[in-house]
Amino acid sequence: MTPPQDRKLDGASWVSLLDGETLNRTTPLYWHFLRSKGDVKVAIREGDWKLVARIDQPQFKPGGGITAEDIEFNREAKLMGFELFNLRDDIGESADLQKIETARFEGMKEMMVEKYEEVKAESPVCPEWEWPKYESRRISVA
Repeated sequence: MTPPQDRKLDGASWVSLLDGETLNRTTPLYWHFLRSKGDVKVAIREGDWKLVARIDQPQFKPGGGITAEDIEFNREAKLMGFELFNLRDDIGESADLQKIETARFEGMKEMMVEKYEEVKAESPVCPEWEWPKYESRRISVA
């Protein structure tokens, strides 16, 4: 099966793992969360190295709906508060190494910002939506 040509793929085949070989990724792992209880985080991982950042998030109102403010924020949000960790030596992410590993930090930061902007550009714009709170209704079985 050939991969689709109408979009950029960033995954990796894991077939090599079935043969006892290592996984070969050509792009770093990347993820971000626009809504979370703590700081909103964006992360990129390359081998033992992980770079995290916060999104300049306003305080969202409680609930699961989407407001016009949320839509505008998602379109305009920027990254800030970068931190670099070596997970092999610091699994608890307690020592920010950006001032020691400056070249690695700058390279990973550039990759993260580029990927973040790419994901934002490809993301659909959700319409305003009011959370219906269905889970508060109980289903009774007779």
